[in-house]
Amino acid sequence: MRVSGNVRWFALSTRLGLAVLGPFACASAQAADWSDTEFHLQIGNLDAPAFAGGGSARHMIYTLQHASGWTYGDNFFFVDIVDSRQPGAPDMDFYSEAYANLSLGKPWESILVN
Repeated sequence: MRVSGNVRWFALSTRLGLAVLGPFACASAQAADWSDTEFHLQIGNLDAPAFAGGGSARHMIYTLQHASGWTYGDNFFFVDIVDSRQPGAPDMDFYSEAYANLSLGKPWESILVN
């Protein structure tokens, strides 16, 4: 049985994405009052705008995002990995953002409410 290039590309890309993002998804947030971690996989054609050269290429986008709240505030981060194996398209791009909020009023909330 002959396996097409798309199937091999999908299997390799999926393994790569899980290897890179897997350890983050398994980490526990023991100091958090609450937390939520999600993993997203998107597969499809990604169109480049004209100023970036134009065109369309098949991509896989892996996204890991996490949000948690603790005594003094909350945290949020996400990491995107854009993966393409088509000629003329970048092989891999990374993008991430992280936010941490500190609430000076949060520790006083329980004292003031009671």
